[in-house]
Amino acid sequence: MKKRTWMTGALAAVIAAGGIYGISAVQADGSGASSASGRASVSSPSPSSGSSASEVSASVQSTSTATTGKKLIGMEQAEKKAKAEVKGVVDSIELKRWKGSQIYEVEIDQEKREMEVRIDAYSGKVLSVREDDDNDDWDDRVPANVIGAGKAATIAEKHVQGAVAVESDLDKDDGRWVYEVELRTSRGSAEVEVHAITGKVIDTDFDDDDDDWDDRDDRDDRDDRDDDGDDD
Repeated sequence: MKKRTWMTGALAAVIAAGGIYGISAVQADGSGASSASGRASVSSPSPSSGSSASEVSASVQSTSTATTGKKLIGMEQAEKKAKAEVKGVVDSIELKRWKGSQIYEVEIDQEKREMEVRIDAYSGKVLSVREDDDNDDWDDRVPANVIGAGKAATIAEKHVQGAVAVESDLDKDDGRWVYEVELRTSRGSAEVEVHAITGKVIDTDFDDDDDDWDDRDDRDDRDDRDDDGDDD
């Protein structure tokens, strides 16, 4: 279970600039080449350059605007491949940049340790399996019938049409298990909270200045209040 950083520093600044930090950059291959239309690519920071952890994670969207035809396999497929390698409870999946490639980093919690599986985000190839040094023990036992971080990401992507999930994190909020799914959209970003057992969307937050989207956020909040009595 990760501690998450939300929209700070360089990340917020790049989104405010518009255009480049978009959904096409997440879906495109991070080759660093210019697109056929001649638009310049944006170089991504690497861990060795002294960038912060949040900047490295954000660099997934700061890749070339070129489209090579490659498509992300998605978090649901990444979870299946990771669980074929390591048994346990998947507590987070993150789309990030690693050694010049876009990968899914899947963290799997076992009883006495936490494992980390890295999977190529396009080919689905398992790149590495290792024990995670930053092991966070659960305070409570995770229910056996959770839907999975990958499934939660798929639900969130359907809820926010056209978005791409970049992180799905299992957490316990107000006594109930939920997945907090962070997404990138053509307008900015969104965070969707999904019930870990029922798969119901509990809450949606849009990080965008567009008034129409703000109205949608308000409608989601009203729906959440109407459903408060039946989502546990």
